[in-house]
Amino acid sequence: MNEKLRNVFDGMVVYKDLKRTALFSTLSLPSFMRDWLLEHFEVDESGVDFEELNAFIREMAPSREDWNILKSQLVAEGEPVKIFAKISVDVNIKKGEIAFNLPDYGLSSAHTLIDPSVWQEIKNDLDGGRETWGLLRLGYRFPDLEARPKVDGKIKLLGFKNFCPYSIDLEFFKDARGEFETCEWIDLLLGAIDYNAKGYVDKEQKLTMLTRLLPFVEKRLNLIELAPQQTGKSYIFGKIGKYVNLGLKRPKLYSEKWFRPLVWAVMMGSFVVMLILVIPQGIFALGNAILIFMEIATALAIFNGILFTPRQWCTICPMGYTSGNLRNLRRKLIHNSAKQEVTA
Repeated sequence: MNEKLRNVFDGMVVYKDLKRTALFSTLSLPSFMRDWLLEHFEVDESGVDFEELNAFIREMAPSREDWNILKSQLVAEGEPVKIFAKISVDVNIKKGEIAFNLPDYGLSSAHTLIDPSVWQEIKNDLDGGRETWGLLRLGYRFPDLEARPKVDGKIKLLGFKNFCPYSIDLEFFKDARGEFETCEWIDLLLGAIDYNAKGYVDKEQKLTMLTRLLPFVEKRLNLIELAPQQTGKSYIFGKIGKYVNLGLKRPKLYSEKWFRPLVWAVMMGSFVVMLILVIPQGIFALGNAILIFMEIATALAIFNGILFTPRQWCTICPMGYTSGNLRNLRRKLIHNSAKQEVTA
């Protein structure tokens, strides 16, 4: 199978060995950039020049902890920097300014600026209203406190090159499909999205996993997935959710201080009453009741996500409210205990 892949997709195959990709586990790089780096720094079929790769990542894709060093270089030394990063654009209608966000570094549009001349050169790559990976060249606009109105210091985008290492030729992939049996093609698709086909016992399990791709290719498709943590739900929802929500304005009611405790009281009260009613009926009735309650909560989350924004339900979720209060209570107890020890 590996030999056939290399013959059909010459120059496009990356061997995703866990030992080789462990380096990227702490980096917030997308899989397509990781694969490009592995291919770019591959010495031969047996290995990667990790020393050179590490140096490149430290310089061009620094961690969030290194962001202060970059800011010092920009602000204190006045030197521009180049990095690979994910960027999105904001247009401030009131001020007539265009700014950008670097979510991986916590840099918001309040502290950034794109000059009109630069925007004219790069707007075709960034004007889609979505996050885009690319090579950024950053500079700094120094503040002028004597000007009227005063000019604040901001990080400027001096240049941007869209990171698009591949071109998609559908006809090529159609022709390549003819070289593989159906079972082989299923394994190939699983490998392309970072799953090991050998980890599934039968074809049904493999197709179930590939079902996650359907919203990317099929319009008006509703997909609900219930699964444990770390199984890719948030990743999939984050990629798909922004294309299916209606973007309605969040109700003012959601911001009221009493609303979240009210939602908590109603749902937890209903849950307790339900437990009292079903426990005498046996363990199967109890399990079924808990499943129904979970489905109701999931339906509410999906409803809020479609009407407003993804994860809107998280702002009023009873479980999040409960865990937050327990966390605050624990901190308070630890603080009081430490205070008593100091006093004693």
